[in-house]
Amino acid sequence: MSFFIIASVGLMWLLKYSTILNFIRTPITKLHPKLDELSKCSLCLGFWTGVIVGIYGWYFCFIGMEALLLPFASSGVSWFIDSLISVIHLLKIKYEQELNLD
Repeated sequence: MSFFIIASVGLMWLLKYSTILNFIRTPITKLHPKLDELSKCSLCLGFWTGVIVGIYGWYFCFIGMEALLLPFASSGVSWFIDSLISVIHLLKIKYEQELNLD
């Protein structure tokens, strides 16, 4: 199950931040304002990537009833990882600014 959660988080990360997928993300987010909002929310996007990976696991890997819980686990873990990396990034910027002031 942890493999599927990691796959969901990776897919969320690719869909949200990857420059290689800009050609897909840009036209889709212009279709409707809610799709643009979805693409900026790691909690929301994590849920839907969990749905996609859960469906894949249900049909091709036979993971069973755990596939029903995968979107919720993926959503929480995606949000946590995204928030953690944001905090680390902010601390890095603060540290670099303090080094430049000296």
